[in-house]
Amino acid sequence: MTKIMVIDDNPEFLSLMEAWLKSEHFEACLCQDSRVAVDRARAEMPSLIILDLLMPNKSGIEVLADLKTSSSTRQIPVVVLTAASKQAEETELLVKRLAEERVSKPFDFDWLFSKIHYYLGDSNNVSRLG
Repeated sequence: MTKIMVIDDNPEFLSLMEAWLKSEHFEACLCQDSRVAVDRARAEMPSLIILDLLMPNKSGIEVLADLKTSSSTRQIPVVVLTAASKQAEETELLVKRLAEERVSKPFDFDWLFSKIHYYLGDSNNVSRLG
């Protein structure tokens, strides 16, 4: 089963994502504490990471930068989620440079499903929208 890691400080959102990922036949790996997210990613080695940008203690931008500079996690695709409609220009540029995709909350689950399969290289499941 393909493992997807979700890094978000909101426990309700993590529960929702866990239930959704399991219903789509993925293994869900959840991390609520951004301070340990990179170590968890190294230990779990997920096929894809869904990362919230706005988190306490260590920002999602810091986590993203650490993931993409670590030799063991730099190849893992990262889909960034954010409730912020506008970010500082330099933050937006960093996300565009390091993340595979930026998604604004709220999002459409079918669209996210398609993006997950796209980044996993599964062309048979890329679109459920048609």
